[in-house]
Amino acid sequence: SRVTPEMAINLAQAFETTPDFWLNAQQAVDIWLSSSKKRKIPSLIRKRRRHVTF
Repeated sequence: SRVTPEMAINLAQAFETTPDFWLNAQQAVDIWLSSSKKRKIPSLIRKRRRHVTF
């Protein structure tokens, strides 16, 4: 599950950090997941092109 602003506040209090730390960590994970999905798309396209005949 994603880190919400409310959850970030609670985590910050529990671990003596800042809410920004947790929200930035969530953003880094989101960016990493998005970039890993984009890397998979071209390989899927290449695989499909091999099976298409014109």
